[in-house]
Amino acid sequence: MVSFREQMQRLADSIVKTRNERKAFLHKNQKECTKSRKESTERRSQTKRELAKQATDLTKRLSDFHRNNQKSVARSLRDTCLQRTRNAKASRTAIQQEIAKNRREITRMLRQNNTDRKRVARQQVRSSTMMIQAVRSQVQRIRTATKRMTRSWSRDRNEARQIWQRLQNGAVPKRAAGRQIASFAPSATLPIDTTTVTQSSSIAKTPNLPVSDLPLPPSLIPHSFS
Repeated sequence: MVSFREQMQRLADSIVKTRNERKAFLHKNQKECTKSRKESTERRSQTKRELAKQATDLTKRLSDFHRNNQKSVARSLRDTCLQRTRNAKASRTAIQQEIAKNRREITRMLRQNNTDRKRVARQQVRSSTMMIQAVRSQVQRIRTATKRMTRSWSRDRNEARQIWQRLQNGAVPKRAAGRQIASFAPSATLPIDTTTVTQSSSIAKTPNLPVSDLPLPPSLIPHSFS
């Protein structure tokens, strides 16, 4: 049997061995922790550098993209504005041409209407003038014929009055009185009243009748002349 001292010695050796192992483990673990911490620090630094580089590259790419995007947007806006300006100019030119065309068409139409209206007015004035001249000529002819008829009638009436006066006075022979009474009647203007001439001849053959019983000649009967 093993004595108590040997057991205690074994226990002390075991404790010393355990302490040495613990110290070795702790020393090794500290080295590994330091190494791991250093590696972690290096990896973190490397990661930071990579991330910083990536961030720098991403920032640069974003800046380039933003700048290119601004350029492309500005170019697109400029092209759109230029295209709209061209379209507006073309539309304005087309509208101005259409307005000028419509204005020329309206001017031509108004000129044509004015010409037609003037031509119709001239035709109306010409026809009215011709009608007025025709009416005036007709009135003048009527007046001339009326004056000529009135003068002929007055002359015949004066001659008839003179003949009748001579017949009443008995100073004209029967045959001469008959010829003068026959020449009294106008051939173109008045018809010859044969009854009156016959009565005048009969009166001329009977000079013993009173003057009051003698009939009046046609020229002494009142007439209305227009």
